Formats: sequence, structure tokens, C-alpha cells
Amino acid sequence: MHFKDVLSDIEQLVGKQLQSLNSKTGPIYITKIVHEEKKYFVSSNPSEEGNARFFWELEAIWSDLVYKGFSNVDQALYGSGSSRNQPETVLSHLPYIQHFRYKGKKHILLRSKSTHTLGTLSEVTGDDLSLVLSKIDNYFSLSNQKISERQSKILGKLESIQNRIENESSYVSIGKEIELITKSLMNLQDEVNNSIVTLKNELQVFSGVSVEVAKRLNVKSVEDLIEDETFTGVENENTSDDEPREISSISEESSNNGLRIRHITPVLTLIYERLSFDEIELQPDFQRQDRIWSMEKRSKLIESILMGLPLPAFYFAEKKGGDWIVVDGLQRITTVFDFMKDHFKLDKLEGLDNSYNGKLFSELSRLDKRKIREYQITAHVIDAESDKDNLIVELFHRINTYGVKLSEQEIRSAMYQGSSVTFLRHLSSSNEFIESTNGKVSPQRQKDMELCLSALSYITLGYQGFSYKTYSDFLSSAMKKLNHSKLEIGNSESIDDGLSYISESSDPLFFTLEEKFKKGLSLAHEVFDGLAFKKSMEAGKSAPISKPLFEVVVTIFSCLSNEQREQVKSHSDEIINLLYDAIETDSIEYASWESEKYQSANRGFMYSISSSTGKRPTILYRFEAFKNILKESTGIEASVIPVLGDKND
Repeated sequence: MHFKDVLSDIEQLVGKQLQSLNSKTGPIYITKIVHEEKKYFVSSNPSEEGNARFFWELEAIWSDLVYKGFSNVDQALYGSGSSRNQPETVLSHLPYIQHFRYKGKKHILLRSKSTHTLGTLSEVTGDDLSLVLSKIDNYFSLSNQKISERQSKILGKLESIQNRIENESSYVSIGKEIELITKSLMNLQDEVNNSIVTLKNELQVFSGVSVEVAKRLNVKSVEDLIEDETFTGVENENTSDDEPREISSISEESSNNGLRIRHITPVLTLIYERLSFDEIELQPDFQRQDRIWSMEKRSKLIESILMGLPLPAFYFAEKKGGDWIVVDGLQRITTVFDFMKDHFKLDKLEGLDNSYNGKLFSELSRLDKRKIREYQITAHVIDAESDKDNLIVELFHRINTYGVKLSEQEIRSAMYQGSSVTFLRHLSSSNEFIESTNGKVSPQRQKDMELCLSALSYITLGYQGFSYKTYSDFLSSAMKKLNHSKLEIGNSESIDDGLSYISESSDPLFFTLEEKFKKGLSLAHEVFDGLAFKKSMEAGKSAPISKPLFEVVVTIFSCLSNEQREQVKSHSDEIINLLYDAIETDSIEYASWESEKYQSANRGFMYSISSSTGKRPTILYRFEAFKNILKESTGIEASVIPVLGDKND
């Protein structure tokens, strides 16, 4: 959108009564617009021409809005002219501009779509206001010099790695360094994103590259980049589980789907007490490592509380016993708790005087301590027992305060804490998993844990009774079932391995699952000579892993007896030849489709590991096909007997 388009919209306001943003000032009217003279006339009386004002004022404010996302008219016009309330009022009556107050002064906010009717006002309120104010704070604290310094360091490291690659240095060590550099770059991206004053990333529509153009140019978002298979090590496949839902608000979800939500405003003392008595569950699975706050950022949060600035809303899921699970706000909560426990000192504060720097909570004045203890937050408490349609998971997706959304597995780990998360972390760090996947699967965003869970779910629950609404529901069900059993993990005292092990006091279920899972991995690694789970044997060890292949191979291999395992090893070449011929030709000879639609379309094995991979017909087809490939190549009739029963409950 260009300024000429804004002028066209302003022309539609001529003759309309425009309510002033200043409550002490009466309404105004635009009486006429003279394009040749680049003037518009404003009057308090619709029958009088009024005073002339210049387009350049409106254009200066518009440029400020496009550049920053928000504008204070006094600053945009550098204090020049009179009655700056008039251009501010005019722009605020456009349907894509809202108004709000920041530190007692009037500001306007640019939106990419209409939020109100032309000729009316709309104020930013509630959670949107909290988010906008937070982002403005970040905007003013963002230092271009610091960004430049950090970019220079990252570029220097990348240049160093490029030189080492040209000199054929070790790719293993280089891979680790790239992982750290990527993390640094993502941290920097988060800081920049959090300083863009916009709601729902709308500002990109006005920044010269529209969403549609960006798509045509294949411009990737941060989420797309960190989900790229070259980064995760796991091939992106089409699960096609469910269609995206258009939901206008959380309260609408509550009323239409039975999800019960309470809106409360507790003081921080209540949060502190709940944490002290373990009534709020906090585990690192809630938060990616790249979101751990620096000491400077933690200090700034405490500074905001002492200054009485509003914080973004917190979200909790309430369990049956009354304990809370953090949905959004972990770092803010732990920061406040740690400060009140004297675990860190304030540092690099700018809004308060220097006397606060270096102080612990216990060293603050009685008044400042009370400001923190009695500070009210806005919190939404969701009754987890009322969540029948995974709307809490949907909520995770919709909260995007920090610029990058949680991955599916991060969400599951947050929702289903307990033995399952500990067990997945244990398996994903095992030598068998790392060796069979060539160390390719990234632990970032818990991709390694998700891959382990994918096969473990079939080993635990089977595949024949799959009748879940979505593939994600299937994985969640497996985690919930594992949480019913006790698991204790110990750490090896051997300096050489440093591996974790399952304690003897744990439920025997975990010993069984670990043994089967690792046997499946080891056999796959030996049969495919280090190239297991790839759609092509020509792809090489660095190619991303096919999750559907991983699931089916590990699950079926895990169910074989020792005698059958030896038989498989002796027929490795036959298995490889039949399997990859079935993939290359999209063979239809090894199984029949449960669905007539798929059968009549002559879809084969390649389709079953590439498209609609989370649907029941496709799951059944690829498992039956691989079992028949195994039978034809080795004579083995594999039988998948789920450890916990083949049931959808």
C-alpha cells in the first residue's frame, strides 16, 4: 500500500464527523481535499472551510508507521506545526489504523487489514496492547551497533568454516559448529522479531514485499528455515492428518467446543507460592534452548515490573488436582521466581536509576519489594480435563509472542510431561540411535525425540487398530500411556561413555521397549550398511531420513526373534533389492489398499511413504507391504504384537 492509496481512503472521510483522540477536543471535519495544492482542509464546523493542512504531514506520519509499525505524531512531525491532533485523528479513522497510549502519550498502530469501520476509532486493548507495549520496549532497547557486532562475529565464523571445508577438514566438528552458529543466528533473529512492532507479523504486507510476493520468491520464514530437512535431518513428508481450523478467538473456542477457560489476575506472590510448593510444573521441555533468556533480558523484565509496565498475558493448563502446566510464560515466571529467591542481581538497567544495578531482591527497599509481590498479571487458566479436541495444542500454535512457534514434539513434551519425555530423551541419546541415523538427526526442536517416538508408538500400540483422528493424536496417546508407568534414569559413572541407563526400580515395560527399539535400530543399521531409512541407496549418509521408513523398518525389525534376525542378516542383499525396487517403481504388488479410492488410483509403496503418511489407509499399506517384502526376500512372516495392545483408547 502506498501513500496515494491512503489519500484515496482519506477522501472518503470528507464531510464525516471525526471523533478527536483528545477527549478534551471536539470532533473535526475534513471539508475538502485539493490535490493540486497538496492540501486538505479541517474545521470544527462542517459548514465552514476551516484551516488548510499539508499532505506532507500525513505522509511523514504514514512513512513512520510503515517504517516502525507504530508512530507518535509529535515525534514523526518533529514537533512542527500546530494542532497535531488533527492529522493524528484523521489517520486513526482509517480502518487499518488503531490508537493506544504508551507511557502516557498517544500513539497509532498500523494493521494490514481492517479492524474497524471507516470513519470510526478503534483502540488497542487487552493482550494485543500488552504485546504491542512489550515490542515497543524491545524496539527502543534494540541496538544497531550490537546487531552489527553480532552479525560480524557470525560471518567471521562462517568464513572460517568455509575455509576449513575447502581444506577438507572434519565434517563432524564442522557440523557441531554450524549448529552453534545457527543457534546464535536464531537468537539474533528472535531479538529482531520481538522488536518489530506488529501484531501477527502484519507489517511485512507494507514493507515492500507482500506475503504473496514472498511466496512466489520462495522467501522462507524463520519457522520454515528451522524446519528445513537439511537442518533437522528428517525428510519432510505430507501427513495430511487434518485441515487447518479458522478460529477467531480463544473465547470462541471455549464456547463452541466446551473448553473451559478462567481469566484471572493473580499477584506475583501467588505464582511464587505455587512454585515453592511445586504446584506449577516447570521442566526444560517447555522451552527450546534458543529461548533461554540472558541475564540482561531477565533484569529488564524485573525493571518493567518495578516501573509498572504491563506484561503479555500468561497461559496455564490446569490439571485435575489443581496444579498448573505452563502453556506460555515460562521464562517470565522463572525469572521472577529466581529473582525473588536472590538467584541473580539486576544489571544494565536503563529505565531506572543506576542505584538498582547490582541489587538482589533482598536488597531492595520495602516499597520495591511490595511492587513486585503485589504486581498483578493477566492469566488465562485452561481446564485441561475439558480439552477433548486438542485445543490446548492449537493454543500453543497460536501464541507466537517470541517470533518462532513451538514444534509439534515440543508441544507434546510440554503437555505430557513424565516418564515418556524422560524415556524419549534417553533413547534419542543412545549410541544405537545416533549410529543408525549417522548422527544426522538434530536435537534442536526435539526432532530426535519425535523420530524415536514415531517408531516407539507403533511398537507400543501397534498399527492394525490405528483409528485416531490425527497422527499427532496417536503419538500423544503413546506418551500418555507411557506416563502411567514408573521410570527412573541413572547416569553411568564411566568417563568413557557417560550414558544414561534405566534404573532397576523402573517398570519392566521400559526395559522391554528399550530392548525391542534398540534391536530394531541395530538390525536396520547392519542390514542397510549405515544407509537405513533413506528413500534411495544412492542418496548417501548425509541425506535426510524418511520418518515413515524409519517407523516401519524399526517396528517390524524390533518384533523379530534372534533366529529371525540372523536370517534377515544373511539375506540383506535380497531385502535391499526388493525394497528399493518397490520404492523406485511405486510397486503395487506387495499390499492392497483398505480404501477403494487409493486402490483404484493404483497408488503404491512409494506413495505410502511420501504422501498422506499420517492416515490409516497409508499406514496399513506400508506396514503390510514391508512385511511382504520381508517375507519374499527372507521367508520370514513377521508379526507385530504391540507391547501394550493394539487399541485406540
